[in-house]
Formats: sequence, C-alpha cells, structure tokens
Amino acid sequence: MLSVLIRSVIIASVFAQGSCSQLKRLQQNHKGRELSNAEIRYLAGLSNTKYTNDILDNILIPRVVGTSNHEKVFNYIKKELQKLDWAIQVDEFEDKTPNFGKLTFKNIIATLNPNADRYLVLACHYDSKYFKNEVFVGRYIRLTVAEDRLDNLKLLRKSKNERYFVKRAFRAHIEDDHIPFLRKNVPVLHLISNPFPDEWHTPGDNRDIVDMNTVENINKILRVFVAEYLNVYTLDEAEENIPEKEL
Repeated sequence: MLSVLIRSVIIASVFAQGSCSQLKRLQQNHKGRELSNAEIRYLAGLSNTKYTNDILDNILIPRVVGTSNHEKVFNYIKKELQKLDWAIQVDEFEDKTPNFGKLTFKNIIATLNPNADRYLVLACHYDSKYFKNEVFVGRYIRLTVAEDRLDNLKLLRKSKNERYFVKRAFRAHIEDDHIPFLRKNVPVLHLISNPFPDEWHTPGDNRDIVDMNTVENINKILRVFVAEYLNVYTLDEAEENIPEKEL
C-alpha cells in the first residue's frame, strides 16, 4: 500500500491485516470523540518549545539523499522514535534519481500498536532537494512538518489569532506524495502552505524564516486532531473540573 514513489517518509504507523470489507466497515463506522474545552486546554499546554528547537537543530540541515547529512537526520529521527518505545521498521529500497543515478532511500515506519486493525498515518519527507550551485535546506518543504510529527508523537504518550486553513474547498491540483495513498482509496488530509511562500525552492528556505508561533499553533491543532480521531482520553473526571486558570 505504501508506494515506492514516496521518498524518505516518516510514517507513524503500518497497515493492518484483515479483509478489505472489514476494514472498509471499520473506516465508515469510525467516529472521533469531541474533546472538552478542558481537554483542549490541557493538550495545548503540553507544548515544549525547547524540544521543538532541539528537533529543528538536528534536522534543519542540508540533507540530500545519499549524503552523510541525510544519514545523520535518519539516525536522529529513528533514535527519537525508539526512545518512545514505538515499534520501528525501516523500508529500504533503491530508485533512480535525475542527478546521481541509483540511490538508496529509507522510509522510517513507527507503529504504536502493531496489532491494531486500522491506523492513523502521519507522514512527511525528511530529505531536501538538490541544487547544483546552492546550499539548500528546504525548511518549507517538509522539515517543520517532521518536527510536528515528532513533537506530537512525544506528547501523546498564547499565539496570534490567525486562520490556518482556507474557508472553502477548491481544486488546487497540487501534486504531492499523498497521491499514491489516494489511488489506494486511503482518505487523506493533506497539509501544505497555500499559496506557496516566496522562499519555496530557494536558498532562503531555511531556519531563519521559521515562525515559531505558527509551528506551535499547528502542533496544537494536530495534537487535538490526533486525540479526537483516536478517542484519546486526556483527563479523568476529577481533572475535568479543574479551574481554567490551573490548566
């Protein structure tokens, strides 16, 4: 189900066994749990900016596939996931590239419960684009998304009032590595900047333009989304009655 067209992806799950019809029924019948205001405040308060910056320090470097930097980022991500006691698999394969011929790619697949029937998959790149005459980091391509994934996986063991999602649906025709999932009829929530920032695919696409308020807000949104989708109970009944100022 995971296409080899997906380059160096962090995947927070693997696909389940069972018949297609059974999985389809489970998918159709699945309902998330709406969190209370107290639970949302609790999850929002789990932000750890030091850990966020530690992640960015380790992964926000040029990391073209086949280089020592790419291997360094691979090892860092794998080590962080192992610290969380997730089951780790590495999907390794070779494929042709335009500039360097055949290279080895590695998908890191981390699973919380390998025996589950269905999984919520969180996926993103951890490689960067190659430019012949430029040092390119590629923060906007996927790296803070990778940070979001690591931060939220760790946390699930006050910012500006901005709208992060467009008000309406439209046909954007954005080609990305979620396409193989769609072709396999896997429901996808695709997160990408709209419009693309001016720095996209330029040497200016680096840590200097990271807006930490935005990073933290997206972290909070994803944290709540994952908790609601997976029906995670974050507070017991007693904690539900804690005054807001104490949360």
